Amino acid sequence: MFRNPLGTDMAPLSVMEKHARHFEMLISQDTLFAVQAGLMVFGFWIAVQIVRHRGRTLLVAGSHRGGWRLAPMLGFVVLITGFHLWLLSQPMIMRM
Repeated sequence: MFRNPLGTDMAPLSVMEKHARHFEMLISQDTLFAVQAGLMVFGFWIAVQIVRHRGRTLLVAGSHRGGWRLAPMLGFVVLITGFHLWLLSQPMIMRM
């Protein structure tokens, strides 16, 4: 690099070398899947905590049926999380 910083008289990469570059990831796929799953669980936990916190301030304290009023919000959280999990399970390779 120091002797030829501009890369003059260098041969371009072959198609096979360019193709191999796409498979060299910084982290392994298993690590990536584990991080994605961990972030999904963390996001779901945060969403449930937000619904519970907002529900505590909005609902009447001491009401026995108060928790059931949060069911639509919790259902929405489960629906959106399920949709995101479905998106993660889809193949990311475009087929032409």
